Amino acid sequence: MCSPPEEAHAYLAGKLGDTAQRLDQAAELAADLGHLPIALAQAATYILDRNLTCATYRTRLHQRRLDRLHPDTLPDEQQQAVTETWALSITQADADTDQLATQVLRLAALLDANGIPADLFTTTAALTHYRQTLDRDVDSDDAADATRALYRLGLADTVSDPDTDLTLVRVHALVQRVVAEATPHGQQRGLAHTAADALIQLWPYIERDSHAARLGQLLRTNTTTLTAAAGEHLWHTRDGEPDAHPLLFLAGRSLGEIGLVAAARDHFQRLLATALQTLGPDHPDTLTTRHNLASWRGQAGDAAGAARAFEELLADVLRGLGPDHPNTLTTRHNLASWRGQAGDATGAAQAFEELLPDVLRGLGPDHPNTLTTRHNLASWRGQAGDATGAAQAFEELLPDVLRGLGPDHPNTLTTRHNLASWRGQAGDATGAAQAFEELLPDRLRVLGPDHPNTLTTRHNLAYWRGQVDSEARGTEAT
Repeated sequence: MCSPPEEAHAYLAGKLGDTAQRLDQAAELAADLGHLPIALAQAATYILDRNLTCATYRTRLHQRRLDRLHPDTLPDEQQQAVTETWALSITQADADTDQLATQVLRLAALLDANGIPADLFTTTAALTHYRQTLDRDVDSDDAADATRALYRLGLADTVSDPDTDLTLVRVHALVQRVVAEATPHGQQRGLAHTAADALIQLWPYIERDSHAARLGQLLRTNTTTLTAAAGEHLWHTRDGEPDAHPLLFLAGRSLGEIGLVAAARDHFQRLLATALQTLGPDHPDTLTTRHNLASWRGQAGDAAGAARAFEELLADVLRGLGPDHPNTLTTRHNLASWRGQAGDATGAAQAFEELLPDVLRGLGPDHPNTLTTRHNLASWRGQAGDATGAAQAFEELLPDVLRGLGPDHPNTLTTRHNLASWRGQAGDATGAAQAFEELLPDRLRVLGPDHPNTLTTRHNLAYWRGQVDSEARGTEAT
């Protein structure tokens, strides 16, 4: 049972004497120990025995194994040190679950002590790990029973997240320390990969609604904890080959996709420093990191910097992967896009025009990336001043998008939207208004009334209706 923070501080003051020097960082130490009475008592005895301060003990706490920090004589008639107390409970939990409890705890030790989605322990990744490690069948009910055993023995607890219907598992940080320090070195990389794989399996595809957004936040927090605890293992495969785990990229993209574009940029900047050091400049994952960094640099407002970064990247991608590799084509695509975003619409249109034949040859006419290239070529052609050419290109693109993606795909709706816009820009206000009028019910049905794209469609419909009315009044006046 934990003590309230003020009681924990008062306990330390009573044991150590109310002196500013010895009590330096006493509140922080109590928090480090989770305000657990057994841990506080042993820490106070150890501090007095070694004539330390709370600050000095905290330094040792973060640098040494827990089993080296209990006093020679245990306080208050305690029978076991903190590590031994938890070890006894873990042994009992293992006996109740046929050794599964330790495997659950070893995963939990790498994740956020304040809240791990309970579903993580029953993912395919977790169940596969249990089966391989224990060499027996383990199902999701077994894993759930193991979690309940941990709760029963005071090694973990479960809470309902107030913002969602998620159940979270919380494991005390000291229990995590005990488990992590007892985990055999040879199992650590596999555990890190299992935790990372499990996080990916829980990640929502789109973090749009409140439930998915909250889950994404929890998963990013757990990813941060995992990388701090075992990040070096995520830069190698399970077999030890240099490689970046996909979770490292997913966590950064997640930040950007919920609007935290500067945070996403900074994430990939840090990732690049590690990639260069661990993988080297020519490794595909290093090039992928540079690609992501350039993209989020642009999204964060530096379009010119993004264009320069993609231009520098292209030379290395061409040398390392060759001209026809999909990543090379994607790099050329993004270079063209950011060139346009930086103000060079003509250069962007020209780059897409040069790219299109290579994409057609490499990917075929119906590949989504080919359709996207045609879409962007049409857009930048219009931005460069050729509204008629843009409208014609979108008109030619629409049947292929409908056939390849279907009528309700977001890209299909976007193509119809852009066709309507450029039709109007090319002088056909009536055609633009009619196209937006036909598009609006589909936007409402697929995206809902409050989606930004629905609101944009309503805005453009009103605008082009106004243009039609203005033209009509002008004709009547003439």
